[in-house]
Amino acid sequence: MKICYVSTDLITDEKQLKFLHNIPVRTKSALGNIAEVHFFNYISSGSIQYCPDNIINHSIHIRGFRASSSLLNSFLVVNEIRKYCIANDIDIVLNLSNHYKFYLIAIAARLCNTKKVARIAGIVPISSNFSFRRRFTKRIGQLFEILSLKLADHIICLSGSLKNELARRHTDPKKITVISQGVDLSIFSPAEGNKKPENKIHLLFVGRVVNAKGINELIQAYKILKESFTGLRLTICGHGNERDMFIRKTNNIAGITFIDFLTHKELVEQYHKSDVLVLPSYSEGLPNVVLEAMACGLPVVATRVGNIPVMLSENRGVLVKPRDVNDLVSGIKKISEDEEFRNNCIENSFAYVKSKHSLSVVSDLTIKFFQSIQDA
Repeated sequence: MKICYVSTDLITDEKQLKFLHNIPVRTKSALGNIAEVHFFNYISSGSIQYCPDNIINHSIHIRGFRASSSLLNSFLVVNEIRKYCIANDIDIVLNLSNHYKFYLIAIAARLCNTKKVARIAGIVPISSNFSFRRRFTKRIGQLFEILSLKLADHIICLSGSLKNELARRHTDPKKITVISQGVDLSIFSPAEGNKKPENKIHLLFVGRVVNAKGINELIQAYKILKESFTGLRLTICGHGNERDMFIRKTNNIAGITFIDFLTHKELVEQYHKSDVLVLPSYSEGLPNVVLEAMACGLPVVATRVGNIPVMLSENRGVLVKPRDVNDLVSGIKKISEDEEFRNNCIENSFAYVKSKHSLSVVSDLTIKFFQSIQDA
């Protein structure tokens, strides 16, 4: 069996290329000798190079290329994917870029009789708070999303709630399989001993630094909490097109630090030295950062969106309303001040991740999924 992951987004540095290799590498680890795994991608410079030993990487550098941003580039994408699938006798092709661009991959795969699998991490959100221009752009994205889902032979989504939403959007539930990205418990594991927060509490956010992740509400909550916890700190880890704006906005607020994305080892260290992971997003699918924190023994406060209510139910964390600063403040106080509840969350969270989202569980599901496609 030959499987090819495709990214139609332009990769601009080696760190981004390494990050995108995580899923193909995990697929290869799960399938072993059953499959040959390829990764087809576009890079902004020929100097960007990275390829793990067990993955066949194919990077294309086209001068002036901007991924699928124009009709001409879209044609180039389709043609290059088609040629690669034919030359390498690919059986199954999957997307690693935004799923609403999957239609490009699907068209290429159809031209060479290759099976098409769409990976869906989330859906295109529409909010009444968006400007007219942004709502119009999102509506166009939704049309491409519908087209992509129709063209897919099979769909992998990360959570049950996302599967239900896709079915509600007129996608045949029979072609949807739920497989989470999984957590490597040999890397993400608790530190020795559960530390009890004192007055010096360290809050952590990990993810894209954009308004839709609730960064505004997090900053407002932080300013309120500083009145109760004199040694309060907040670390915001990640990139995003609004990061510089938030850095300027918090320039005069003591205790807030912005750091870049970290390696797995560095991220685990950050989880261990923090007291609460806070994820106040307006929308989510199944955020891996929550699973990683749960595996590392870091209590989580997150908004009641996507699959998070399932992840944090049964005393595994604190759920708060999106866009509600006061509820966010109350949630952080609860997990910080109630020691018994906090310890129960830590214990229950690790057991949940181990039983539902460990790599061994995800590997079994992955093998069954690809074998079922091959046998169909």
